[in-house]
Amino acid sequence: MNRFRRLLCFSLIPLVICAWLIPQGVVRAQGEQEAPENGQLHVNGRTYTVKLLNVTYTNNTYVSLRDMAAALSGTEKQFDVSVSKSEIIINTGIPYGARGGENEPFDEEVMEADFTYNFNLKTTPMFMDDVELKRFTLVGSVTDGVYDCFINVPELALMLDTKMTFDNDELYVDTSEEFSVNMDELEEDEFFMASRSCLLADATTGEILYEYEPDRTVLIASTSKLMTYLLVMDAISEGKIGMYDTVYISDAVSRLSYGEDGVVRLDTDLETNVNELIKGMLLASSNECAMALAEYVAGTETEFVKLMNAKAESLGLSESTRFYNSNGLPTYTDDVVTAKVQNRSTANDMFTLVKYLLAVYPQVTEITSMKEASLPSMGFLARNTNPLIYNVKGTIGLKTGTTNGAMCCLISAKDVTCGDGDHILVSLVFGAESNVLRSFVSEILLDYGTDVLTKGRTFSPKDSTKPQTAEELVQAVLKTADRKLN
Repeated sequence: MNRFRRLLCFSLIPLVICAWLIPQGVVRAQGEQEAPENGQLHVNGRTYTVKLLNVTYTNNTYVSLRDMAAALSGTEKQFDVSVSKSEIIINTGIPYGARGGENEPFDEEVMEADFTYNFNLKTTPMFMDDVELKRFTLVGSVTDGVYDCFINVPELALMLDTKMTFDNDELYVDTSEEFSVNMDELEEDEFFMASRSCLLADATTGEILYEYEPDRTVLIASTSKLMTYLLVMDAISEGKIGMYDTVYISDAVSRLSYGEDGVVRLDTDLETNVNELIKGMLLASSNECAMALAEYVAGTETEFVKLMNAKAESLGLSESTRFYNSNGLPTYTDDVVTAKVQNRSTANDMFTLVKYLLAVYPQVTEITSMKEASLPSMGFLARNTNPLIYNVKGTIGLKTGTTNGAMCCLISAKDVTCGDGDHILVSLVFGAESNVLRSFVSEILLDYGTDVLTKGRTFSPKDSTKPQTAEELVQAVLKTADRKLN
């Protein structure tokens, strides 16, 4: 790990924070501490003191944003930052307006007293060039009531798109080089082992750009709702239902909505429509909206699940893929000794599904790229649960997923324009140990994929025996259907 730490600044950060981060709100575990440390920062040959916080674990390093702003002032990566208790405002390309105390060390007496700060790692509202971001940071008063923000080092490198490295615990910044990663080194240092399976691919061409355990069977949680959406759109395209059809909420859907897995409280016989149910399902990950759609399409969720598994078979998905319900929640078998089962698949299968979905119903991204949508019939504002919509420019979806068994999952899509036209990159992360980790791994994958497409970096060869383009996939599915009919 020491070798990798010299090469990349983020080797341990997402791995070590995952044990004590929870999906939302303030993230803090018993015994969590932020131990202050004075570090050396080297920027283009100049040396500065920077204040660091190592949170609970060695090398889980957060750096003072104000110290970094002061040190980078005058370089091509300069930025101004204003930090208050409730807000962080960053403006790039302009010199930092010093507030006092920048690049001054923590008090040595405080250090010797083994003092710890009690900041909360949370998503304090952050705006960069007037664009809202969703990043976990530590915000608090360090000295004399002056607030500072401590940010994960590699996330800052991503935000500024600049190279940051550690060497003997000293941080180096080279503003002349862009942020980049070496996937082989990341894998060698077990970066991806905190996730069960990962895949990066170009949905436009079908090319696999990176994979880690892509055929491992994994629980897929709410990413299942992409299949539910696909079947709803099939029903609409076949004229069986309409996008704005009225839907009345059943007793079963209402009970689910008022349970612990409910997202939107829906009363029996509430009058809503297909369009709002789709938005509630895809943006807010509403389990009850998915169930209501399933019932409306097939009469019962049981019948809808049969359609889900039949569709999986028609797409050529492997036997590892099986659906038990429309939303991805755990369900129990009715045996005397019951079993807890969940929708399952593989990263390869889910990419096949996503590739087909984007080819046949590309309008899905018109919804999944939205930050929020009003659902007036439900009196609810559906907010997108995918943080990459905020943090990665060009992100257009697709779906988050979390259960205790599946852990944290995220399928993201990003528009990328390069020399040969427009492409859609898709990253799939399953079984990550925290929602922070799933987002960070996804961001790393998409950043690498963007470099592959725009800068010609190398990637894994594609399997020529499988359909490679979205059009080839659709044709393959149609051929399979023809063979079954004949």
